[in-house]
Amino acid sequence: MADPSVMSLEEFERHLARAGLAVTPEKARELYACVPFLTAMAARVRADFSYADEPAHVFAAGRPGR
Repeated sequence: MADPSVMSLEEFERHLARAGLAVTPEKARELYACVPFLTAMAARVRADFSYADEPAHVFAAGRPGR
């Protein structure tokens, strides 16, 4: 089960309702079990990019072999 220190099941259900998602209580509990994993993944995403930072990969459509 999810870590209650992150978010309670009731709070999670309120977030679902506010987002307009109508899920059964069973599905809500199943999704709630993912909260600690999602929180951990979100914490690892670096969001403090500056305008000078370049992306790791850039797609440029052009002629083959160029």
